Amino acid sequence: MGRIRVGKMIGAEKFDDAKRLASFNMCIAWTIGAVLGTTLVLLRHYATMIYTTIPICEEILGSLLFVYGFVILQDVCNTTMYCLLKVVGRSRYLSVHMFLIYVVGQGCLGYVFCFVLQWKAEGLVIGFCLFTW
Repeated sequence: MGRIRVGKMIGAEKFDDAKRLASFNMCIAWTIGAVLGTTLVLLRHYATMIYTTIPICEEILGSLLFVYGFVILQDVCNTTMYCLLKVVGRSRYLSVHMFLIYVVGQGCLGYVFCFVLQWKAEGLVIGFCLFTW
């Protein structure tokens, strides 16, 4: 919805309004990400009970959800930023950025943490999280 309005404002050459609306969309994304991340971090133990009752699995899944609770903020903001890049016709930058971050960077760092340092699943998630930020 927001990217359509931003696109219309750009088309009408109301660049200041488009910039303000894009900033507002990013603030909304930060707010949603913060609420979702906080909820996930606080309720991670209950969320693990949905999937398993095995104590060791609950512990590992809880730690992974804890890490992802912080990454979700970045995820929501990136999605909003990518939509805005598409609106202004910069989808080439989007493709290059996504390839470098999600394939090259996270893949290499996740591999090093998971297999070289033998941190297993936690290392994989931590590698993804560190390179995302």
